[in-house]
Amino acid sequence: MKLEKVPSNKVPLSEMIGPVADEDPGLPGAQDKNDYLQYRDMEPDELEQYWSKPFSVKSHMGYWGYPVGERVRMTHSPEDFNTKPDSVRSLISQFFLDESLVTRFVELNSLEHEKGLDFFSMDRGLFLCFLFENIGPRLAQVFQPHIEKLVGSPEESQQRAAAEMVYGVVRGLRFWDYKSAQQAWCWLLPVFQQVLNSVTLETQQDWDYCFSGASNKADPNRLRPMLELLVTPENLVSQGAFKESSYLLFVTNCLSQNWKVRELYIRTYNILRSHWDHPYNNVRHHIANTLATLLAMDIPLRGANRQDWNVGKGFPTKKMFIDEVIPMLNLHYHNPEFSKDETPVSGTTTPLIKEDTPNTSSEDVSMTTDTEDEETKKSNRILETVSLWIQTQIRVSSATISTEMFRILPYLCQFIGTETDQDVSQSCLQALCYLSVVILSDHAIQPMLDMCKKIAQSHSYKTKMSLLEYIQVSVFTNFPKVVINSHYREQVQSLVLNMLQDENLSVRQKASKVLGGLLHSGFIEQNETSKLLVSLRSLIRPKMTRRGKKFKKQNVNEVEDNAKDKSILHHSGILGLCAFVEAFPYDVPEFVPPILMELSTHLNDPQPIPTTIKKSLQEFKRTHQDNWQEHKSRFTEDQLVVMTDLLVSQNYYA
Repeated sequence: MKLEKVPSNKVPLSEMIGPVADEDPGLPGAQDKNDYLQYRDMEPDELEQYWSKPFSVKSHMGYWGYPVGERVRMTHSPEDFNTKPDSVRSLISQFFLDESLVTRFVELNSLEHEKGLDFFSMDRGLFLCFLFENIGPRLAQVFQPHIEKLVGSPEESQQRAAAEMVYGVVRGLRFWDYKSAQQAWCWLLPVFQQVLNSVTLETQQDWDYCFSGASNKADPNRLRPMLELLVTPENLVSQGAFKESSYLLFVTNCLSQNWKVRELYIRTYNILRSHWDHPYNNVRHHIANTLATLLAMDIPLRGANRQDWNVGKGFPTKKMFIDEVIPMLNLHYHNPEFSKDETPVSGTTTPLIKEDTPNTSSEDVSMTTDTEDEETKKSNRILETVSLWIQTQIRVSSATISTEMFRILPYLCQFIGTETDQDVSQSCLQALCYLSVVILSDHAIQPMLDMCKKIAQSHSYKTKMSLLEYIQVSVFTNFPKVVINSHYREQVQSLVLNMLQDENLSVRQKASKVLGGLLHSGFIEQNETSKLLVSLRSLIRPKMTRRGKKFKKQNVNEVEDNAKDKSILHHSGILGLCAFVEAFPYDVPEFVPPILMELSTHLNDPQPIPTTIKKSLQEFKRTHQDNWQEHKSRFTEDQLVVMTDLLVSQNYYA
């Protein structure tokens, strides 16, 4: 059949676009010079005229120039499908134009081979596509009653067979003349409508393959009836949960990576923008997937002479979406860094949150309200949609993330660990994980650090805990880019050290672990390490004032009124020194023995200092006991005596 297929009617590319200059193709993406390839609204007369012109089904053509010597297709006339009586194509046509033989063919192809494992076959679909391309409109008339019968059947195998046949018809009519194609669409549209009204969980995947495959490698203007049927407000968000999710699935796969349907991207976005807070969880997942497809074209190009270029010119952008949803989200805690226009959806100010008392890890009162008003629930559902979108956007896109996405970080951090809404909490956690493992571009690191510094001003300890987790993973994911820039290193170090002095015990402990990771990896340079040690020791050593020939401890009243609680600063110094000890689990640098000696002098300090030191000493013993004979050479005799007292349990001798 391939050897005897209908000869393609091709003409030079210049007949479609005019003279092609052999020059630099310029910039990629949707722009004025390839606007004629875009899907657009046409009157019937205009569409008929368009149909008679040359066209291309290759999706890459025109996106970034044109191949040299390329030829484009013209539609087949009805006479092109005439065959010679003794040709192979004639024999095949005779078989498939025989209604009794086609009935038997359809019957065999609609049999169920194995329950639950009978899926859409792309091989059969392409075979049928080839038949409709080479036999022409007459074959569609033969298959029409069989397709209409199979679509109305509740049997899964018959729905699968119908999907394969519809796929073949739609793919084949791309090359028919205008009149024949419109005649086919007249009966295909009711078929599609019946499919969309009766799709089930078992047949959803088969019709998904049909819709996505039919729209692939096609001129979208020649699929206008199908696309117009799918992208309507009535079909997308006016059905039940399953039907709406099915519509969204079909639309997403039809539009995916298709830069020629900008109008449909915009229309779909405008339909969905009032449904970010859809009440059904399953539909919100599909809205997020669709949204990731709609915003996937927003890819800025950077480099020489490309500062302001975006390959998705005219498409919905991530900034547009985030600007729209930020006012709808709700910050459940007070943070002076964020303006009032980015607070609750209800328009009322969020009450100030009681600060946690020092050295406690009590539950955030901001997240334990007994009742939630409707506006709060709406805000939470929107946040879940945004979180799901972030996950899908990062997963499906090969481009780096937009710096605008960092504006969502404060809302993600606040929900992690909350028990009021587990679905939102899990979505936020997963979104934060995706954001933390993204490899950032050079221009995105500073905005990320700026946002982290703002979030650190929160009154919620859970937010700070989530932020430290994010910083830890994000910094090490982008370690080369961050560590090579001293300005970035200083900001990360300053941020972690500030969190080390936080009023909440859990935050201080987590900051100590992060600091240990920075020390272990060499993120903090050696000269900075010495300065850091001096700074940490100054927090745990009492300040002395000279009075004549004697030195006395500084009077508590002389401490500035706005200074942090001395016990917190003291504990932060201990945690910082413990981070130095734990940062080198299989080695003993020269500064570790003096640190251990200094820690031993604070075992009788108020809690939680002794507990912190004991945990650090236990960790040191665990990681160094295998090679202790080698490690103890780093200690003096006096230091070894102290270490023996510290590491050997006194209860052993009791």
